[in-house]
Amino acid sequence: MFPPGAAGRLLSRAVHGWPHGFQVALTVVELVIPPLYFRPADADEKAHRAARTEAPGPA
Repeated sequence: MFPPGAAGRLLSRAVHGWPHGFQVALTVVELVIPPLYFRPADADEKAHRAARTEAPGPA
């Protein structure tokens, strides 16, 4: 998963050079935060799905 905002910033950097430092910080945030959030969320969803399939159904 690659954020489109970060992709645009990286493409702009390649074409026009380094932007203002705040824009560089935003790019770093956009690249770092999503994996830190979605990886645990995905693991939690997989654990929930596994627990649901292992639980016995109503009799």
